[in-house]
Amino acid sequence: MPELRFYPLDIHYSVREGKPIIYLFGRSAEDGSRVWVHDHSFAPYFYIIPKAVPAGELAKELAEFSQDRAGRAVKFTRLLAEKKTLGADAVSAVKAYTEVPGDVPLLRSSVRGLPHVSEVLEADILFVKRYLIDKGITPFTLCSAQGTWNKSDLDIPVFDAEEVREAGTDIIPTLRILSLDIETYSPFGTRIEPEKNPIIMAALTGNGFSKVITWKRFKTSKDYIEFVDGELELLEKLKNYIIEFSPDILCGYNSDAFDLPYIKTRAEKYKLDFAVGLDSSSLLIGRGRYVTTSIAGILHLDVFRFIIATMRTSLDVPSYDLNSVSLELLGKGKADADLEDLPKTWDNHPELLEPYCEYNLQDALLTHELLVKLLPNIKELVKLVGTDPFDTARMSYSQLVEWYLIRKAHHAGILVPNKPHHDDITDRREHTYEGAFVFEPTPGLFSNIVVFDFRSLYPSIISAHNISPETVNCPCCKDTAEKIEEKSGESLWFCTKKQGFIASVIGEIILQREAVRDQMKKLPEPSKVLHARQMALKTLANSMYGYMGFFAARWYSLECARAIAALGRQYIQHLISQAEKEGFRVLYSDTDSIFITLEDKPKEAVNAFIAAVNKTLPQIMSLKSEGFYTKGLFVATKEDKKDMSGAKKKYALLSQNGKITIKGFETIRRNWSPIAREVQSTVISMLLTKNDPDAAFSYVKEIIARMRRHEIPLEQAIILTQLQKEIGAYDSIGPHVAVARRLRDRGKKVGPGSIIKYVIISGTEKIRDRARLP
Repeated sequence: MPELRFYPLDIHYSVREGKPIIYLFGRSAEDGSRVWVHDHSFAPYFYIIPKAVPAGELAKELAEFSQDRAGRAVKFTRLLAEKKTLGADAVSAVKAYTEVPGDVPLLRSSVRGLPHVSEVLEADILFVKRYLIDKGITPFTLCSAQGTWNKSDLDIPVFDAEEVREAGTDIIPTLRILSLDIETYSPFGTRIEPEKNPIIMAALTGNGFSKVITWKRFKTSKDYIEFVDGELELLEKLKNYIIEFSPDILCGYNSDAFDLPYIKTRAEKYKLDFAVGLDSSSLLIGRGRYVTTSIAGILHLDVFRFIIATMRTSLDVPSYDLNSVSLELLGKGKADADLEDLPKTWDNHPELLEPYCEYNLQDALLTHELLVKLLPNIKELVKLVGTDPFDTARMSYSQLVEWYLIRKAHHAGILVPNKPHHDDITDRREHTYEGAFVFEPTPGLFSNIVVFDFRSLYPSIISAHNISPETVNCPCCKDTAEKIEEKSGESLWFCTKKQGFIASVIGEIILQREAVRDQMKKLPEPSKVLHARQMALKTLANSMYGYMGFFAARWYSLECARAIAALGRQYIQHLISQAEKEGFRVLYSDTDSIFITLEDKPKEAVNAFIAAVNKTLPQIMSLKSEGFYTKGLFVATKEDKKDMSGAKKKYALLSQNGKITIKGFETIRRNWSPIAREVQSTVISMLLTKNDPDAAFSYVKEIIARMRRHEIPLEQAIILTQLQKEIGAYDSIGPHVAVARRLRDRGKKVGPGSIIKYVIISGTEKIRDRARLP
């Protein structure tokens, strides 16, 4: 029987002749050609827990069970009794197979009411994800298929597989990546209206290919600019270039919600079938909580969605627009062009359009470079979580954790809890718990600061104390386990006899990350792959605590979340006490770290303190030094000098090598003007590097005087704020809402998502009444 070795990249399924077929689009490991594997071997199923009867007896009853759907008898195709684990208990379950995935919801809801059915589980795990988990197949990773080649009317060969399995750990060596960006005729400040406003430019770039297509002609020496005779021809060219390039990945920046849906809408206006899918299908727009756009056989990755979902907490940027993210990650930004003038230039001065074409291409180039830089992170998350790349790159932290747990549960024979119902979520939202301990800072400028933090505090607590939903308050350890006393008078404890599921999983993650970091230290040069791997492991580990307290989690446990937070407070408070006993002055503490001053102590005292603390901690936990800082600035929250309290999560530090770290200040916020951000950053720098408050004060007074003399360029005073909802939905009218009202009254269409640009003029009225368009 012929064998095909290939790398799966994009996964879908279809139903043909009453049977489900898994579609795996990928590339041959032999010659890199496109392949389309059809796997007929996998059937949908879910689990049914019996009540008052053995699983075998329930299986016999279910064999006769049937429901009618449009004249078709919907019934189980196979029923197996299996031993499983549910929570802390061993159970017998019936594994119930159905004919097609669409039968699962009907049979699930129908059998729930049967007298011998206790519970239905895993019926909400989608078919493609179920396939990947059960088969142990990881996208991007080498697979082997046994089957036969089949004729196809399409340009891609079809391999009908009887069996597909993973064939090792090799990752696809190269990927063809095409980046897309469009510019539309959209007057600044108005709503995006794809039904009305045309696409006037479209840029593509990747693997040495670059093209900007536009339909207004002008003189240019740029060979990447191609002129066409109208928007329809632009769309046709765009479609043909995508097909000819044959990308493995098509990427964009906000392409889920903007570029691709816009293209689809404009194509439909001209009755153009934008069929770029490898099965000749068009763009598929999904409209759930977020808009998503998929293409059969081409992996569409929205870099913006990945940044927002997975990297937002690690980026120090004023906003997540392409320019800010590119400056942070690539060290370069967008081309210089004023998009506000593009519609007027398009209408009246086509000879001035070349800079906008450069701008369009630069956006596509930046997006391409960002994806290349971030692709190792996406690949490592896919390897860990085991879901398809399209979904993985759009998952929130809680979703990544949940699918990782689902995969681990399957391999451990543990049944996965159901998603909570609406009533459960409503109830869970009403229950909160006390969070981390924060030691309020003393405002001022301090010298010789050391920052300590616990390595992976919450993950370590979960592992060290065996915290998992099925181990909390177990009856077997009620009299022997160490108790966590809560303010309510309740006690929490965790099993000491049997390791919990989540505790074991997170323990493995911690050890895996340690091994990867050790491996990285031995290498002569940094490894992007290993760095991405340890970051993926860190992401999962650090998200586990929040996941258990998340109202929509399958493995939700308020008791676990409360216990983790309580133990975290206990460890940090004990650390503060130990530091003070050793003669250190504690300046600030937050969650898992403390800031101290050395006072008159030598630096060697720090290592001795760390060693002493670590002797008192569970083996998997440890304290480490984050570094020495020559200066640190902590600020007050109130102007009343009689009651000055320190601001939490708001400080600036100067390291020994001169690097300034700023947390919590407005230097990175978009809704502050550039001049305000610059002044604050400069003042902080002057205080830390020169220790000269008088000079900083004089600098601020000089800037204010220059503002009053109108010597500061207007663009330095512009504030950008995004509308979060409809104008009429705002109870409190801020300056950006006031300006949005004026725009609306002038006939401009503004709404949620519109960026409002304004300045504040001098005067005595309320700030909102002094907000003006620049």
